[in-house]
Amino acid sequence: MIEIKSVNWINFEEKKIEVKDVSITSEEDFEIDGTGKYLMPGLVDMHTHISPTSGKHYLYSGVTSVRNNSGNIEMLNLIDVVSPKVYASYRLIDREPGLWGPTSAGNISTNDIDTALAAVDELHKQNAKFVKVYGNIQEDVLDVVVKKSSELGLEVAADLLHTKSIDSIKAADYGVKWLEHASSIIHSLYPDYNTQISKDEFALFFR
Repeated sequence: MIEIKSVNWINFEEKKIEVKDVSITSEEDFEIDGTGKYLMPGLVDMHTHISPTSGKHYLYSGVTSVRNNSGNIEMLNLIDVVSPKVYASYRLIDREPGLWGPTSAGNISTNDIDTALAAVDELHKQNAKFVKVYGNIQEDVLDVVVKKSSELGLEVAADLLHTKSIDSIKAADYGVKWLEHASSIIHSLYPDYNTQISKDEFALFFR
């Protein structure tokens, strides 16, 4: 049991700070002097790419849970036990050749529906918490990825910052639940906008 003595406890429900002793279940027994310190719920980083060497740094910053947006299961399995709780997706799904390049340890770049469906199966078998699709994914591939993911109980997150065809409304219609970086919302507001437009074209949208 971890005993924290005389710590400032942040009571969000009653909107006040109390000084109290707090006990936390643990395999080890030790006592912490909490005088002058504050105890509050751990923070959550909702979009990150954690690595084996970065885990402890999240904890030092008060982040106790992270939502890992794409990566490599073998790499994530190397994360030290002293790290946040990780809600992970692994390889992301994009079109060929993909914004991250051809298929690799961190991404699956394909225009083929069967390959995309196999990718969803792979993520499910790896116990991914969600599926992530990326900026140039084809609409027919996105459609089947969302449907297959839903069948397996997985939500789909999309980073569509570089899309030229799938705006946020269309993504939502397909069933995408998460828009990373609020991506493609601007595409819905300004038809024909994309991140590859020239400076002159950009000025026309935002003058």
